[in-house]
Amino acid sequence: LSVMVMKELKIYNNIAGVHFDRWQSTYLIQVLRDLGMNASMDGTKVEDFLRFVGDVMATKVKMIAPQSEDEYREPPHKSAYGVAFYELERLEYDGKKVSNPRKGERRGYDSDDVAQVVVHVNRMVQESVVNISDSNAKHERLHRETVGGQSWARRGHSVKSRRGW
Repeated sequence: LSVMVMKELKIYNNIAGVHFDRWQSTYLIQVLRDLGMNASMDGTKVEDFLRFVGDVMATKVKMIAPQSEDEYREPPHKSAYGVAFYELERLEYDGKKVSNPRKGERRGYDSDDVAQVVVHVNRMVQESVVNISDSNAKHERLHRETVGGQSWARRGHSVKSRRGW
């Protein structure tokens, strides 16, 4: 992650927050906070993986399909979407944690880093959903302000990506 990239992104995009796992992130969190961004250390938990599975089953998750040729490629050569599916399909739950037990055995294979990001982003998106029935209550406004990193001055305000996501 480059601070210069984040500065550039902030010019053209509304960045609600930046989450880091615990590895070597303290300095970057402080730098991003100094830039006015909501940055925090927040790892992915077992509950996030279980919720992701539930959200997939409830059709709340839509992912970009892998490229057709990903089926024939080795993991290091798959598209980003192909890697996401590849890693998610190989996760295992041992009762304590969710991971790929073969992680680290062979470089480029059996990682779970992309899967962790997908699951964490799902949690962030699901937590940012507005409760329409109570959308102007003080606690709901505070939640949106915290999650969105900005003040929501009027009722019914929504944000839509230029790409239609």
